[in-house]
Amino acid sequence: MNPWLLNQGSKPSLHPKLLGLRVKESFLQNSRILSCRLRQQGHNGWKDGNRLKLLDKNVKAIQESHAQLRKDVDGITKSFASQHQML
Repeated sequence: MNPWLLNQGSKPSLHPKLLGLRVKESFLQNSRILSCRLRQQGHNGWKDGNRLKLLDKNVKAIQESHAQLRKDVDGITKSFASQHQML
């Protein structure tokens, strides 16, 4: 039996450590996307005087990243709660 899977009836679910790794991977992926966006925008935005537009884009990207992380963490907590109720 795979130690990373927990059997719950007929439907296996991920082990809590694996779920935590998924959140970390999601965070790292979102961080990479954001840093790429920042590098692509580079100095052109600053030279053209579009500072507020550039900052707004970056703030929105960060907020989207945080919202996705919150969803992932909520999913994990719900999964843990349901696993503990079944035990």
